[in-house]
Amino acid sequence: MAEHAPGDFCWGDLSAHDYDGARAFYEAVFGWTLANRPGGGGPRYGMFSADDEVVAGMGEVPPEMRGHFPSVWNNYVRTEDVRATVARGTELGARVIFDAYETPSGTGTLAYLADPSGAIFGLWEPAAHTGAARMGEPGSACWQELGTREVEKATAFYEALFGWTIQPSTAPGVEAFLANGDKMIGHVLRLNEAWGDHPPRWMPYFAVEDADATCRSVQAAGGAVVVEATDIAAGRFALVRDVQGAHSYVIRLA
Repeated sequence: MAEHAPGDFCWGDLSAHDYDGARAFYEAVFGWTLANRPGGGGPRYGMFSADDEVVAGMGEVPPEMRGHFPSVWNNYVRTEDVRATVARGTELGARVIFDAYETPSGTGTLAYLADPSGAIFGLWEPAAHTGAARMGEPGSACWQELGTREVEKATAFYEALFGWTIQPSTAPGVEAFLANGDKMIGHVLRLNEAWGDHPPRWMPYFAVEDADATCRSVQAAGGAVVVEATDIAAGRFALVRDVQGAHSYVIRLA
């Protein structure tokens, strides 16, 4: 994928407390390889590739910040103008987590917002780096899930900010599907009392060849399977946790 349309999810990266441990885990589970980006002596950042196609990134959380920032997957929406999107987002009730920042390497400009329901997401305005070169195929991100207790508030926000279409769902557990133009990009899950105090969040799905085999690889690499591999209309999926606590879904697409 050479380009991503504005409003599409275009990139994902992991905030890692143990950079080398996370590298070993994802190389073992997905067969990814990591190439470190040149840095100036600060926290490391690298890009994972599958078959020489860049699929995701990983940044090292500095030691002094690890008590404030959990290890999580961050998901970025492509925008033509990060600063304008941040301004519009705040008008619509978003909170700025990290304001517009142009990367020193010239790859692009990013920002983080929390939507009115509290779920954090990234914005990406590309320069040298347009985003993932592979999506929707095994070994890459294929879908996004928004988990929130305030579905109506959150969906109204994204509809106004990105022009997403909100499509009501009859699928079990799914409140709505999200579309950017003609492209389906994710769904909304309502967090109920069964989730306890689990915070609102965006979570990626990674496509795999075999969900059961991937679950075994996750466990062998020191991670955990939170929801066992289960058949759904879209395929066979599982919820997994890596060695540092970052969650994601894996799915063999039907």
